Amino acid sequence: MKNKKIILLIILFSVWIASTELQAQNIAGTNATTDSLEQMLETGGLSDDERVDIYGQLSGLYVQTDGEKAVQYALTAIPLARKTGNVDNVAYLYRKLGDARYYQSRYDESLENYETVLQMLDGKTTSKKGKATLAATFVDMGNIHNIRGNSHTALEYYFRVLKLSETDNTTDINLINTYANMGQIYLTMNNFEQSESYFRKMEKVCIDAGDSLSLAYALDGLCEVYLHENQLEEALECAETANRIVSIHSEASPREKMTGLLSLATVWFEGYRDGDRALQYAVDALDYAQQCRQPLYIAHALCQMSSIYLSQKQYLAAEEAALRAFAADSSSSYVNTALHNNIVKANIMLGNKNRADDYFDRYKKWVTDYSQKNFQASLTEMEVKSETEKKETQIAVLEEEKRLMIWLSITSIAVLLLALAAFFFLWRWTVQKKRFAESQRELAEQQIKQLEQERQIVAAQAALDGETQERSRLARDLHDGLGSMLTGVKFNLESVKNDAMTGESEDNSCFDKAMEILNESMKELRRVAHHLMPDSLSRYGLKVALCDFCRNLPPVEFAWFGGDNRFDAKKEVMLYRVIHELVNNAMKHSGASEIVVHIMRDVGFVATIVRDNGVGFDLASNVGGMGLQNIRDRVASYGGRIDISSQKGQGTEINVELKLQPDE
Repeated sequence: MKNKKIILLIILFSVWIASTELQAQNIAGTNATTDSLEQMLETGGLSDDERVDIYGQLSGLYVQTDGEKAVQYALTAIPLARKTGNVDNVAYLYRKLGDARYYQSRYDESLENYETVLQMLDGKTTSKKGKATLAATFVDMGNIHNIRGNSHTALEYYFRVLKLSETDNTTDINLINTYANMGQIYLTMNNFEQSESYFRKMEKVCIDAGDSLSLAYALDGLCEVYLHENQLEEALECAETANRIVSIHSEASPREKMTGLLSLATVWFEGYRDGDRALQYAVDALDYAQQCRQPLYIAHALCQMSSIYLSQKQYLAAEEAALRAFAADSSSSYVNTALHNNIVKANIMLGNKNRADDYFDRYKKWVTDYSQKNFQASLTEMEVKSETEKKETQIAVLEEEKRLMIWLSITSIAVLLLALAAFFFLWRWTVQKKRFAESQRELAEQQIKQLEQERQIVAAQAALDGETQERSRLARDLHDGLGSMLTGVKFNLESVKNDAMTGESEDNSCFDKAMEILNESMKELRRVAHHLMPDSLSRYGLKVALCDFCRNLPPVEFAWFGGDNRFDAKKEVMLYRVIHELVNNAMKHSGASEIVVHIMRDVGFVATIVRDNGVGFDLASNVGGMGLQNIRDRVASYGGRIDISSQKGQGTEINVELKLQPDE
């Protein structure tokens, strides 16, 4: 993970170097606003040289805020510059055009523009402006190759910048860029001593030049060195100082503020293992990245968030952040690797084998294509060098470049192969866990299944107990109520029979009494039947049945919200039974003077609230009661959810939510 953070810092440095140099040129070239420059163009009466100069300034000013305007101004100025015959100006404008496309992540087009600059200036220019343009172009080309993971090619351009810095009195910004790039290179090689020395040199130049924003990036580099040497206090101090500089600096852009926040997120995440705090900084960094409107920045911030979510076992959030990063910009090979890694791991932990396999296959294909492309490119470049660069003054530099490029190529291929092997064994390990019973994870899954089966058995037993209780109550109702009434009817009818046989009495009182009891028996029979299955429930639905039920109970207030279209009959019966039981419990045990029953029916679900102002109860001591447990099991059997909230003396509120099918 730390190696990925090194690469992330390198890419952010690469983007910063180009933008810092652009800002320096814009500030040095003019202090005028875009509005005033555009008004000058509209007034007319300007020479071609003056118009070229203004177009170049406008392109530089718009490069980070309106990429298309920056492109159009550069394209408009190039033909005018060609008319003047000033090669340095033409090359300068092609670099402006490349910069505008660079910030739009249009790297192929940007490289074409930079190659045009090299054709015009490399080995030909002698002017200060031409050499400055050439040096900055080398930096930008190296940055693009660095972002794409072509370390050996990027290193070649950085050495060319270093050579120009040593042979010509280049500007402070070029020297700062050179030291920053060398510090980054040694950082990737885990040579932290050398990396620190170059960042210290960069720090000194920034202080001497009074460039506080560049100093903040030097501190970010030192922060990463200290972090990998496990000097956490020093790392945190560097990150906080860098972030403080960009926070109070009036000219700091959202991009610079984003980078400072990502450094703090890295320290807290990688150093102190405080994922929550790191996530706060990463979320703030994403906000600034979105203000920049550059896809690569957004992808970096989301990549950081995805890694933090993964460490917190928030696997769905980790995958969602990674997919958003892919959608923003997948051009960076290192970010691409990190995102594939996060998605594969998240889906493995979520048990989504097919999705994990799919992204693992995508990663394997990408690694294969990447390795073949870079290996062939490396061989071709070394062959070209051996044939074309023959001057004795360049031999030492070329040999050093070859050694470093070969070392980086071997290291890159080794890392990629190790990553591929790791993913392969991880995949094999996952498959084996599912195939063999002795795997700990499979054993755990079996235990979970066994516990689930036991829970289902307990739930079924509880349901049977509930059914037994319901049958017992029904038996008592029939025996104590209807049974005793029918016995009275029997005795009265026998008395009528005896009187009729003996002819002793013509009194019809016994018969009338029997009929009266028989009528009461029929009412009791309807009451029992209504309790089992209200006629209004089967004929008119849940809303009418509950309305009838609650209307006969004075303390109960009933309200129905939403549509009253019916749904599955079994679910209606279940909800009716649950509400019936909850209301009866409230009336019997809570001492409530008010009971509220609310039903909300919407597309896809139905929700119920039963609330009373009774004595309440302690959830910890009553959650396992048979009555509540039977209700829980009934709701769970239909995939529903029940929440119980109660405190002694403060009443009780019970919420039941049941999902419905689309056609219900």
